[in-house]
Amino acid sequence: MGEGGRQANGASVTEDLPLDSPVLVMRNQKIECESTELLGRKKDAMCATSGLIPLGSFNARWIFRKLISERLERRGYSIRKVSELTRLADQFGSDKGTRLSAHMYTRVYEKFFAAFRHQAICLLEIGLLRSDIDARRVVCATEGESNASASSAPSLEMWSVYFSNAKLFGFDIDDFSRVSIDRCTIIRGDMSSRSDLANLVRVIGRPIDILIDDASHASAHQQIALGALFPHMRRGGLYVIEDLHWQHDSLEKEGVPKTRDLLRHLQTQGTFASPCLTSEEQNYIRQHTGQVWLFDSLTHEVDDNSDAIALLVKK
Repeated sequence: MGEGGRQANGASVTEDLPLDSPVLVMRNQKIECESTELLGRKKDAMCATSGLIPLGSFNARWIFRKLISERLERRGYSIRKVSELTRLADQFGSDKGTRLSAHMYTRVYEKFFAAFRHQAICLLEIGLLRSDIDARRVVCATEGESNASASSAPSLEMWSVYFSNAKLFGFDIDDFSRVSIDRCTIIRGDMSSRSDLANLVRVIGRPIDILIDDASHASAHQQIALGALFPHMRRGGLYVIEDLHWQHDSLEKEGVPKTRDLLRHLQTQGTFASPCLTSEEQNYIRQHTGQVWLFDSLTHEVDDNSDAIALLVKK
């Protein structure tokens, strides 16, 4: 099992304030914003009299950047550079960026997906629009049959722009027949149904390079989909499961462990034991997972947003 996943928890690909921008100076326990030029003339005298760490050191620069960032963000401003994927997520109304639940998963995707951006890849996303956005259903998560109909798929629109040469597939239990996106095919089905998942594989008809599970978030559903679809990933492909920190109680089944816990064990111990999968499916996941990465959500809607998104690399 590859190492390094947990050390990347919450890793950000945004950039801090540039060195030539204003920085914060601490004097007499008061924070003031002064220009770099003025700071340069005063820093030696300040350090000598106050005992502060010289501003030329890495730690001091990081502290001052952090202080000014927090002060401005409290006033509703941001000094962080917005990535292309975050901009697209916000533009199309996806919660993968800074809108709605503001998970900021795009910071993870920008890091891992950049190498695929201009390739003719196959991308599949399961779960295409939160039902509370268009009020088509009372509960976001469901299984079996659904009469709900949706008119937009924000994430697929984002992927269509970002991956300019990709073939996109979407899979959802609701009716998305009114949605038309360039280079995209949407299949209707239930992710808890093995026959629906088998039909999805037949329609796609090729190995999958990137798969994103953003559907019901039910533990059993996530595990069934992983067992059925992971064998159809291309070697080196990326299998992503979002929102491991939230499951709707109505769909949780007795005796089924949380997928987040299973993936933590897979990452640290190389084990994966799900009552929803056959022994062959469990062995396949253990033997063909090259690396597991776990990252936090940055949402403020829940108390425990740790390890909210998992990324499995197929070997």
